[in-house]
Amino acid sequence: AAFSVREAMDTVKYINSYCQEKVLGSLLCDVHPQKGRILVAEKNFACGTKLFAEAPLHLVAEAPKDPAFIRLKRLCKVKSFAHAPLWYWAALSSLTGEDYEGCNASFPSVTMEQQQQLLMFYHPEPQVPSEDSLHIVHEFWGRN
Repeated sequence: AAFSVREAMDTVKYINSYCQEKVLGSLLCDVHPQKGRILVAEKNFACGTKLFAEAPLHLVAEAPKDPAFIRLKRLCKVKSFAHAPLWYWAALSSLTGEDYEGCNASFPSVTMEQQQQLLMFYHPEPQVPSEDSLHIVHEFWGRN
């Protein structure tokens, strides 16, 4: 499901501030009713001009020797999770240090700013947590 216009507008201010800092306001974020958030050029650019380049926001790879990844991989197999372990590892690796409070394993973490940016790619929350998510919380936080 696509973002609603209201949900998209919640992030426009942040993105425009980011564009102001990174590309001196030459790009502006707006909301299109059918497409959601879009970037609009605020000046003319020559064909082929690189507008900006950045490193990836978040890189995640399998960690076959990491004890937490090994536990997650086993859990995925035992509980027949819907997705490959890497998908859950990516989600767990997008949490901040504060999010890991009470966790009985060590995971890679992101900064609050990285997490805020990552959540801009995320669609509205599901109404009910998946069984897979509940198993992960139980395994690593000891809660149901």
